[in-house]
Amino acid sequence: MKKTLIAVSLVTLLSTGAVAKNISQEQQKIDADMASLETAVPVLVHIEKDIDTNAQQVEYKGFVISEYKDIYVTHHDAKKMGLEKVHTFHVYNQHDIDKLSADIAKHIEKDQPDFFSVDLYKDYYGDSGVFRYVARVIEYR
Repeated sequence: MKKTLIAVSLVTLLSTGAVAKNISQEQQKIDADMASLETAVPVLVHIEKDIDTNAQQVEYKGFVISEYKDIYVTHHDAKKMGLEKVHTFHVYNQHDIDKLSADIAKHIEKDQPDFFSVDLYKDYYGDSGVFRYVARVIEYR
């Protein structure tokens, strides 16, 4: 009985070791195969985080354009002139475009940029029809 028990114990130990060795070798082979499947691809992503998808761009014709016509440019003109973006900020106001224009003028007076542009949006709140004006002002040099 002792001999049988010892023999069974030895067989169990040997078979467990052999199985563990096979699993270890198979796992190493799988790891090596998976590593060869990996490829790094550089991706350029542009994220526009400031403008909501419910926003609708509208044409801006505030008094800021006429008052600062010497330094006001459009994005297209800024690109043609090769201007460098220095600072971007947003001005928000509920329904009153004149107050929004006054706030933009305060920023322009304070910052004294060489050039600036304004993008005006109506930011709608869901389907309610209620909106606020959002102006994105970009200062250039």
